[in-house]
Amino acid sequence: MTSKEKMREAEAIWSSSTTTLSQTEAHINTVARIWNDVWNKGEMQASHEIFSKDYTGHLPLVTIHGPDEFNGLVGVYRAAFPDVHLSVYDTFAIGDRVSVRWVSRGTHLADMMGVPPSFNKIEVTGLSIFRMENGLVAEEWENFDALGMMQTIGAIPVSGVRTSLADNGETIRKYYEYANDGKWDAWCDLFTDDMEMDEQLAGKINGLATLRPMMAGMGQAYARFRNELRSMLVDGDSGAVVSHISAAAARYPTEAIEADVMNYFRFRNGKISYMRNVHDSKPFTPFLRQLAGG
Repeated sequence: MTSKEKMREAEAIWSSSTTTLSQTEAHINTVARIWNDVWNKGEMQASHEIFSKDYTGHLPLVTIHGPDEFNGLVGVYRAAFPDVHLSVYDTFAIGDRVSVRWVSRGTHLADMMGVPPSFNKIEVTGLSIFRMENGLVAEEWENFDALGMMQTIGAIPVSGVRTSLADNGETIRKYYEYANDGKWDAWCDLFTDDMEMDEQLAGKINGLATLRPMMAGMGQAYARFRNELRSMLVDGDSGAVVSHISAAAARYPTEAIEADVMNYFRFRNGKISYMRNVHDSKPFTPFLRQLAGG
């Protein structure tokens, strides 16, 4: 796809994308039913009112499709942890995305995927990002402390050193600090060598060797660029951030770019191993026009 085609595609996607406050509240209320109705009450039939038939869940241990497979997964956990209860700590939404930080508690009283009951209590924290479509959950990206859970129930021995939340939070703060200071080489150093990125404008980026030369031209691409962190959630080896970009393309310095952005991060040993960002692409029209040679 050419740069002009990418620009037209981005404009088509976002030109009619306006999410009202009532829509945002409706999205949050729909997602809340996953915890309140399905997980905590075991009302499996509610899944068909929450998830689209084409729902895809990208989870740490498995990828699932459709409400029936989601119910199957919930059934496995509820059988192994009959007293399971999920609580939500933080929720925020932007556009068609809803992000939730949660904790799951329960007692391992039955077989869990071949692991006999340990009778240990678990407390597992996690972070989920949902994509909404026509009022239903169409896609989910979830990360939780699967390692900690498996260690607690005795499936995996406890060993090694784990990165702290403070380390990952500091990595996120440096992500924005280095970008705003124009230190793009140091910014790239925050990523693992085998990093993966799903970037709203650039698409799929695999490997630091690909990312670094791309970012080397940022200073020439923008007349000015600021990405201010507004809200941050860090849980285990995942994080979600809402920020605001104020910028101007080098060729069109008088056309302001103002956009809210949601980023999802996964970390490994204190570095970013995966990042996905979501934002309205329409404000970036001057930059896309610049890329297209206009």
